[in-house]
Amino acid sequence: MNITSVQLKNFRNITFCELQPSEGINFFVGQNAQGKTSLLEALVYLSYLKSFRNSKLEEVIQKNSKKAQIICELKKEKKNEAENINSYRTKLSCQIEMNETGQAKRFFMANDKPIKSSLKFLEERQNYPEKGFYAVVFHPGDHDLIRSVPSFRRGYFDRILGTQSEFYLNALKSYQKALQQRNAILKNFIFSRSTSLLEDFSEQLAIYGTKMLLYRRQWMEKFIPHVNRIICSITSEAFSLTIEEENKIGDQSSCPQVIHNKIKEILLKNKEKDRSVGWTTGGPHRSDWSFQLNERSLKGYGSQGEIRATLLALKLAEIELYQKDFSDNPVLFLDDFSSELDQKKREYLLDYIADKKLQAFITTTEFKPIKGQQYWVKNGHFEMKESSVSKIEKTNKFKETAFF
Repeated sequence: MNITSVQLKNFRNITFCELQPSEGINFFVGQNAQGKTSLLEALVYLSYLKSFRNSKLEEVIQKNSKKAQIICELKKEKKNEAENINSYRTKLSCQIEMNETGQAKRFFMANDKPIKSSLKFLEERQNYPEKGFYAVVFHPGDHDLIRSVPSFRRGYFDRILGTQSEFYLNALKSYQKALQQRNAILKNFIFSRSTSLLEDFSEQLAIYGTKMLLYRRQWMEKFIPHVNRIICSITSEAFSLTIEEENKIGDQSSCPQVIHNKIKEILLKNKEKDRSVGWTTGGPHRSDWSFQLNERSLKGYGSQGEIRATLLALKLAEIELYQKDFSDNPVLFLDDFSSELDQKKREYLLDYIADKKLQAFITTTEFKPIKGQQYWVKNGHFEMKESSVSKIEKTNKFKETAFF
């Protein structure tokens, strides 16, 4: 799926912007705080249906404005069973409005029809990819995936699995609903003493938690080989990455009943503690993973270069699994190209994008003669520039001419 046009109004420091991006690489060049990342954030809003910067809604509306608007048009060409090419066009929009009390609300539309449920829209997109686009985002905040608290890692894997699998999305949705209800009972347990209800929701957590854990582990078995192949290509070294599930529920078992019983055992063991603190302290919603590179903890001992190579490999492996499962291309968004990747990784990534025929939106503070459409960005204004390309002999894996 390719983004063919973009229009923003009153989004952060962008008063108005209208672009027709290239089907390949789109570079946005400018100093910091000029609007480059805001453009990426706005487009990803239409894929994630939320901000990858974890921003409050009120923050994205331009100062002294009452509403912000994001519109993009998409195009996909797909062969049918008769080998004829069908062309699909989709229009996505989001309007964020401030009400009289100073609170913001967002309204999404697809082909001018309201998206009433974010979850329903994601489910439909899994079955019909032409209804939207799948975004893969690489930005400076991704370092938290390795170095920060478990919630970042859970959020990362839940987002990927939830947007790529209807089965996982439904299990996650049901689990979160049961968890919310169980926590409400625990919070008021001293008043309600609802022991039977507590047990009912514990059973639901075990049912849906088992589905989540089994799917996570099966997916991870497919994911890690892609990551290892890519990280070795990026670094030209024999690296081996493992992603270990910590405090694994059910140990190595893949038997649903064993995992179900283990979740119930954890909930029973923590019952008094849960009552005391007023929330559920154990279960799949508390899962965490550690990243080991050549049997060394990346969090504790990884260099900046090793962490960046790992993060890039994770994102590219995500792209490959999506392409394989959906026969469609995601759109890549890379923020702060010049500071996040060294020269070797930049060359690898640009050749990778060309080889996979991806559409990419990349921000940078450095101008270089790079193949692709370039925009200069200043104070929220975007000016398209003609790019000059230096041709040099290719030195890495792919067949196209290198961009540097």
